[in-house]
Amino acid sequence: MQSCEALFFDGKSARPQAVQLQLDLQLSRLTFISLEGVEHHWPLSLLKSRLTPMGFELRYGEYRAELLRISDETFVDLLRQQFPKTMSPGWYDRFIAAGLKTHLLVGVSALLLIALAYIYTLPWIAEKAVLILPASYDISIGEEYFDNVVDQRSIDPKLSKALTNFASALELENENLRFYVINDKTVNAFALPGGIIIVHRGILEKMEQYEALVALLGHEVAHINQRHSMKMLSRNLSGYLFVSIALNDVNGVMAVLADNIQTLRSLSYSRAYEAEADSEGLRLMEKNEVAAIGMVKLFEALKDEKTNFIPAFLRTHPMTESRKNFAEKAAYKAETPAGKDLRLMQLFGQIQLLLDGPQKQ
Repeated sequence: MQSCEALFFDGKSARPQAVQLQLDLQLSRLTFISLEGVEHHWPLSLLKSRLTPMGFELRYGEYRAELLRISDETFVDLLRQQFPKTMSPGWYDRFIAAGLKTHLLVGVSALLLIALAYIYTLPWIAEKAVLILPASYDISIGEEYFDNVVDQRSIDPKLSKALTNFASALELENENLRFYVINDKTVNAFALPGGIIIVHRGILEKMEQYEALVALLGHEVAHINQRHSMKMLSRNLSGYLFVSIALNDVNGVMAVLADNIQTLRSLSYSRAYEAEADSEGLRLMEKNEVAAIGMVKLFEALKDEKTNFIPAFLRTHPMTESRKNFAEKAAYKAETPAGKDLRLMQLFGQIQLLLDGPQKQ
């Protein structure tokens, strides 16, 4: 009869018991006495064996929570002859036995991967998700913002009609566009998902050429056509939802969903979106045979060095030197139209006449 020391886990306590284990090959069983004085007889036929980095383990038949761990190599070799189907250590066993340094390294790496996924992968997936959403979602969100946030009393109907007539003379590749002029001196303009474009009186008053207005409309229409607002909303919401779900904050999830419309108020496009809108805006100008220098004139009007404030338009549409340089290079390379568009000049003149008249309160 062979014997050795082993550790016994009774399944009730996490603390192992040191026991003297005996192997009786004639009776084909293992025998040991626990600290409680109970004599255990484990038939080999009812045992399951597994080799782990911490030792050779045997679990007893129906009582799978009871376990013996044996480290004596001679005794283990003898036992393994009785268990030819012993399972080799898996990745989990190797990880548990790897030690604190490995555990810390894996933990830090996991946190880093989660952070990278949150910063890069999650926004990319959120943007792609917008592509499978029907355009009706854009229209619904834009309409809700317009109805609940925009002060309808501040809309100038005459200027809105004049701006609509001006835009109707352009090919903007979107049949759902609606234009409104707000009686507000703030230098601002923005596009809502689905096709609504809001232009403040203040930004119209800074324009002296119709080409600048075409550049402004082309830029805003590009944001709509490329669904930039929806993509930004999706990116922002995905981040909030990710954090709320990770923290098991159901109320936080509902709050994010309820407040998503308000996000449009402070929405600021990324540099990539602005560059895309500039490029698309210039393409629309070229398609309508309007000189690309109009976009340069727009930037110059907005970023007047004589003023010490930043127009609201540039706060929601971040201005960079590279954007202006891009517009200047495009204007230099573009083929300048042979002459002015008399129709657009006339429509722009109507807008200027209304701007020079008394402002509706």
